Amino acid sequence: MKILYGIQGTGNGHITRSTQIISLLQKNHQVDILVSGKQNKLSYILNLKYEFKGFDLLFKKSGKINYLKSFKNFDLQQFSQDLKTVNFKDYDLVISDFEPITAYGAKLNNIKSIGISNQNFIKKKTKNPFKKFFLNFFSPTDINISIDFFPDKNKNVFGPIIDLNLTKNTSQSKFVLVYLSHWNLKDIIDCFKNLELPEEISGFQVFHPDVKSYRYKKNNIVLMPINRTSFVSEFKNCYGVITNSGFSTISEALYLNKKIWSIPIENQFEQKFNAKSLSDKGYYITNKIDQSKLDKWIKFSQPDNSNFNNSAFEIVEFIKSCI
Repeated sequence: MKILYGIQGTGNGHITRSTQIISLLQKNHQVDILVSGKQNKLSYILNLKYEFKGFDLLFKKSGKINYLKSFKNFDLQQFSQDLKTVNFKDYDLVISDFEPITAYGAKLNNIKSIGISNQNFIKKKTKNPFKKFFLNFFSPTDINISIDFFPDKNKNVFGPIIDLNLTKNTSQSKFVLVYLSHWNLKDIIDCFKNLELPEEISGFQVFHPDVKSYRYKKNNIVLMPINRTSFVSEFKNCYGVITNSGFSTISEALYLNKKIWSIPIENQFEQKFNAKSLSDKGYYITNKIDQSKLDKWIKFSQPDNSNFNNSAFEIVEFIKSCI
């Protein structure tokens, strides 16, 4: 079977999880990959058949989404041209990780489509009609596979898709990994350089897309460029992680049983949804970073995740049952 796999390129999470499903599907099928959206640093790891500008979310310096600029940036004419560029008739199945070109291309060409995303779960749960409309409109597929931090097999909700090479043989050093990719880098440095370090931690390793080379900044901050290999290595060894409420990074932190401090991006309903889900389960969520919140986090006790599993294999088996 020939499969076209579409990946949303806004951020790195969609690419990280899609790579795992693709690698399993490629054992028995030919899989071509399409990415739309260039707000990521990981598309280089994929052997892409198609790459398009897509629909990028634009952010203010504070990390808030600028919806007005984002919608103005959307080029409907280019979207139509991108649809025509892809020869959909070559494919027997389309799989979309919240990617609109493949989703709409499948509909227009009467090809079965499967959607895999955390957004599918939010679509099930949200009572906000605008959000539900947007999620249905953005990437419509015939069969929807919902993924969430906390699986519920009775409701056909799968757990997260984790990097197949990510093993649980971790250690715990004293540094905290910081991944706040939509924050302004200067704001991050200004925030963390003034924090007094409790004895439990030695400093912060900050991964950010604006860092071009490894270098030190002040005494308690190390700045790191976005690189999947070094990110995983440091992630496995850190004391804990401070990050936004995106799905993939939190999922990996849960899988590795790392201490989590999550700060949802303002005006981003997916992140608000994820943050509430985490908060309801007993994880540490705040809207900002300061000394008192750091001190409270160090003392905070979160649930044990040592039995957290990877759902990649179950999802591939489900896809096979749908073909």
